[in-house]
Amino acid sequence: MIYLDEEQVRALLRLEDLIPAMENALIDFSAGRIRQPVRSILAIPEHGGLWGLMPAVCGDVMGIKLVTVYEGNAKRGLPTHQAVIQLMAADNGEPLVAMDGRLITELRTAAVSAVATRLLAKPAARVLAILGSGVQARAHAHALRLVRPFEEIRVWGRTMKHAERCADEIGGKAMDAESAVRGADVVVTVTYSAEPVLKGAWLSPEFWGMRWARLVRRTANWTTRRCRARWWWIRAPPPFRNRATSSIRARPFMPNWANSSLVRGPFQPAAIE
Repeated sequence: MIYLDEEQVRALLRLEDLIPAMENALIDFSAGRIRQPVRSILAIPEHGGLWGLMPAVCGDVMGIKLVTVYEGNAKRGLPTHQAVIQLMAADNGEPLVAMDGRLITELRTAAVSAVATRLLAKPAARVLAILGSGVQARAHAHALRLVRPFEEIRVWGRTMKHAERCADEIGGKAMDAESAVRGADVVVTVTYSAEPVLKGAWLSPEFWGMRWARLVRRTANWTTRRCRARWWWIRAPPPFRNRATSSIRARPFMPNWANSSLVRGPFQPAAIE
């Protein structure tokens, strides 16, 4: 059996390849060619951790990602998210490949956001606001630049020091949350905040926004007044139904990627209504 550590994964995995691969995966999922139950989450309260199990079967390969989330690791100098991915042959159960899943998780999350942004954000989008200054903030900046030619990237963090460090790394500018969001064409919230960090009144009428969802429901990046947005694009209906909260009042749009015009051409709101 092959084992790939993070550095080997890093040498092989490129966002330029991963973004179209994730688009194809979404299409296969909608077409029923992938069997993927809702992930299982086991809490480890005595150590402040979570353990997620995410299995799937596609064709002649089956795999599972085992991911842990320990927020306290940030103080220990360790990644808050760590993971292992195991692939096995679907016809006989033979283990094929085991690989470190931390970087895959980081890039895969941003790649799906890039797919959605390419299809749903307005073509003229030039200003990106990122609320958050950690791993996903950096990954999203790199991924979204591949699908829109952003001329300005604004960064907010829970501390200005963190925001400035992230902004320096990605070529952005650190600022307060309201200044970052007002006038932005694309807004991404990638924080662990249990309190809302974005108010709907700040949003432009034609913004495209993405809320990064973590393993549990405690995250609350957006206030209920965000419902100026009439439609919510939901990546997969079952996880949405399991994890939706009463704060989502707008009408959810759950596309069938297998035959949706979103995959074939520009986003047309009239086609949804």
